[in-house]
Amino acid sequence: MEGLNEFLSGDLDNGGRSFTSALSATSAISGSSSSKAVLAALRALQDKIRRLETERSQALDETSQLRLQLKNQEIEFEHVKQREQLSAQKSLQEAKSSNERLLHEKTELEMKLMKLEEKTQQLNHTSDELHLKIRVLEEDKHNGILKIKELEHQQLKIEQQISIAQQKEKGKSR
Repeated sequence: MEGLNEFLSGDLDNGGRSFTSALSATSAISGSSSSKAVLAALRALQDKIRRLETERSQALDETSQLRLQLKNQEIEFEHVKQREQLSAQKSLQEAKSSNERLLHEKTELEMKLMKLEEKTQQLNHTSDELHLKIRVLEEDKHNGILKIKELEHQQLKIEQQISIAQQKEKGKSR
């Protein structure tokens, strides 16, 4: 009976007694007590089967719940991943747009700078030409003043000669 009880309670290890040894132990017990023992063993076995089925059902329910949680987490992860990708794409697009705008502004500013540099060169050239003309005009002015002084001096000489000639003619006519 001890072998049968161990078998039914699940305490029998593989290296020890086997099912056959448990059956041979029960056959040694006489009639009515053996029926009671078999019935008790069957009840214990039924209880153990019910408990195992309940545990199996709970394990299946828990597995199903865990699969559902995993699926929900995978879906949420995909949503987060998609949102992050959309956000990254939006940021990239904004950065590209900003970069294009800045490149356009840079090109415009470079063109303005080139035009201003050309204008500055033209103004510098014009300024140099005007300085040269001013120098020439100042030289012409200086030469003109010298010529005026020379002409005034000649005029003075001529007036003196005229005055002398008039005095000589007056002196002769008298």
